[in-house]
Amino acid sequence: MMTSLVAARRLAAALSLVLLTLTAPPVQAAAPDIAWFGPGHRALNAVAISPDHLTLATGSADDYTVKLWRTSDGSLIRTLAAHDGGVDTVAFSPDGQTLASSGEFVAGDPAGNIKLWRVADGTLIRSIDGPTQIFSLTFSPDGSTLASGDQLKTVRLWRVSDGVQIKVLNGHTGTVFSVAYSPDGQWLASGSADQTVKLWAAPNWTLTRTLRGHSNFVSGVVFAPNSQTLYSSSWDRTLRAWQVSSGSSTHVFRGHLSMVSSVAVSADAKTLVSGSYDNTARLWDLPSGSQSKVLKTSGQSAIFSVAAASDNVSAFSGGADSHPRQWKLADGSLKRTYGQHAANVASVKFSPDDQWLGTGSMDFTAKLWRASDGRFQRSYLGLDDIINEVAFSPDGAIIAAAAGSPPPDTRDNRIMLWRVSDATQLLVLAGNNGSTQAVRFTNDGTQLISGGYDTLIKFWRVSDGTLLRTLNAGVQFAVLSLALSPDGATLAAAYGDTRIRLWNVSDGSLLRIIATPALPRSLAFAPDGLSLIAGEESYGNNIQRFRIADGALLQTYAGDPDGFVGSVAFAPDGQTLVCGSGYSRKLMVWGAASGALLATYDQETGWGRTPVTLSTAYSHSGDSLAYGRTDATLVLARFPY
Repeated sequence: MMTSLVAARRLAAALSLVLLTLTAPPVQAAAPDIAWFGPGHRALNAVAISPDHLTLATGSADDYTVKLWRTSDGSLIRTLAAHDGGVDTVAFSPDGQTLASSGEFVAGDPAGNIKLWRVADGTLIRSIDGPTQIFSLTFSPDGSTLASGDQLKTVRLWRVSDGVQIKVLNGHTGTVFSVAYSPDGQWLASGSADQTVKLWAAPNWTLTRTLRGHSNFVSGVVFAPNSQTLYSSSWDRTLRAWQVSSGSSTHVFRGHLSMVSSVAVSADAKTLVSGSYDNTARLWDLPSGSQSKVLKTSGQSAIFSVAAASDNVSAFSGGADSHPRQWKLADGSLKRTYGQHAANVASVKFSPDDQWLGTGSMDFTAKLWRASDGRFQRSYLGLDDIINEVAFSPDGAIIAAAAGSPPPDTRDNRIMLWRVSDATQLLVLAGNNGSTQAVRFTNDGTQLISGGYDTLIKFWRVSDGTLLRTLNAGVQFAVLSLALSPDGATLAAAYGDTRIRLWNVSDGSLLRIIATPALPRSLAFAPDGLSLIAGEESYGNNIQRFRIADGALLQTYAGDPDGFVGSVAFAPDGQTLVCGSGYSRKLMVWGAASGALLATYDQETGWGRTPVTLSTAYSHSGDSLAYGRTDATLVLARFPY
């Protein structure tokens, strides 16, 4: 995250625009000055707590990212994005300065699937080329070695200083799901799909004991603080305690109703924490082994990972519902749920007075955020499908959301309107058959315009929901995007037939058809209403600017050389425009008249192997830009252009 003097950056931007207009090559800028994150995540596989218990690390199978959270208030510190596949495990070094993450093996990926990060600033220190999918990582007590468990049925030891593999431990006959060093450094334990736990002894890490007793995969292992007891979790629905010196099983913990995915122990050795596919985490009293608390809350899904803080106050869990949770060890009560959205943020809009940000997500919710500091305000519920777009009424009192997955997967294609102040549901509209893709309020706020997969544009009366007018272009292509001119007189609609149609709002007449070389996905009018930009699915010059009066092509911009522009927006002064690029996963800022590339931002924008559709919105004042990400996160940046 960067800090800077706004005045200085504005001056630099102005000078850059002049120079670029005259001569200049494109400018490659640093990240925007990020003001705050609206935190989110998708499908957590792993949680780990720092030794000082101030930072929570999480890894996702779905959005391919690692995130760092501040435990004091649950805020998102930063996103670590370099993995090309799902993240299966995260681990802090003993001094808390380094974080290791690993996961899915991607054939041909030269970057390596084990990453070492500097916690202080999120810098990627090193990538290590693990030969297969890595399911578990653990640092040695002195922090010099990293142990991993993998799909090749091996335990591997890596030198942290240079990433060199120094030893391979063979002996398991199934995938190694978990590894753990004993606190005294004398033992390394591994749990496997072969239903065994193995103990390897220092200094040569010789296989010393094989612990048998589980009847299904061993999913987790952890040593007690005294290094004399080992705990394991298994898909056989149980946990076990083992005496390290003899390898005998001393206790079986029963109570989970499904596979147990992970296990952790408190620093004072009084509590064992487990997570399970039965949608619960559980606390167990030690040494008695009796179950003391069931940790469960509304909406909680399968738990894939648990961790216990060194302060003996908190335990953490993460799983399929995408929300890390913090629990009190003393009584099992929920202290905090981390994150808000749990899927792609597909739409971002500023309220007319710039006080609020509205978001729509693929997690079936619309949400409201305070623009000044990112404080989450409320959720707008009731739709049972992904939300494609949100819109504020001109007076800012109403928020509308359009829903619907593309056919044949549509579950709910309706439009809902809520009162912004208290989330009271005001109106439910039938929407567009198949999926409602876009919504816009007319300038006087009396009507709502929608477009969708039924190829139609519909005008609805806001006071009572009456359908007033339907515009039919006579084509068999979905309406993908709508834009309303600043004066409210002209409606632009992007269709899947590589055509933009301009409609007269007052009488519904078709004014003009503008041909585009590729599928237009997003539209935006210039503030003066004289031109329109379209972001397209094509290679090369995939942003085009057209004159409204006659549809003439005025300018082209190389929005994404890899072929997908997810969103476009004009700055309120009309001097610049921004696009969210899909495959390139970056924000690009252009001089609107010159066509010069002013800046490219690729931090905190997107990642992974799949296209990223960034939703973008300038504030009406022009000093901020908000954008939504595929990892369920909203970002507000103080933009210098």
